[in-house]
Amino acid sequence: MTLLIQEINRLNADKTSGRIMPRLRGYMSVYTTAQVAELENCKPSTVSKWCKKNNVKRHGRDYWLSFEEVEQFQHRNKQVGKPRAN
Repeated sequence: MTLLIQEINRLNADKTSGRIMPRLRGYMSVYTTAQVAELENCKPSTVSKWCKKNNVKRHGRDYWLSFEEVEQFQHRNKQVGKPRAN
């Protein structure tokens, strides 16, 4: 968990990373599919497919994920293909 926070902070240090989305109470940091893909060492299309399957809200052509959604993405099932029938 702390490793994830460190990586997100590293991404936010860049000028192009970490969009800030205004909320009613303070600010909430959101992350694009490309940023999450860089964190998880996967393709942005993998993140987009996961977002579509898990009903993440779309903003324009991209998905913006909150910190909680990034954690859910980390704990996804990473097995490829159909599960075997026993």
